Amino acid sequence: MTAEGHELKIRAARACFEYSLAQTAGRRPGIHWKQIDEFIEPNWEKMAALASPALFWRGKKEVAVFGYIRDGELFDHKWMYVCDSSKVTHFSEVNGPGSNVVQLHPDGSE
Repeated sequence: MTAEGHELKIRAARACFEYSLAQTAGRRPGIHWKQIDEFIEPNWEKMAALASPALFWRGKKEVAVFGYIRDGELFDHKWMYVCDSSKVTHFSEVNGPGSNVVQLHPDGSE
């Protein structure tokens, strides 16, 4: 990727993040970002099932990562190490599909 392409990618990510924060502040639909100091890491030893992944914002890189924080480290949803969790500035809990999901048939009908 060229330096110009990388800069465009960063600008787009920053714009999406700032728009999401503005939407959250105005109580409109969007990603509800919370400060990372509000995040409570699950007790991994006491959990019988895997915790739901969350969306984490890396402020310096201006990139969102879908994954987990465990023992002070950020992992993506496939448990690949990303970085130290101190580099994360915000997080958003991700809800699974609810009852409003519509199954589409191959012909496009509901």
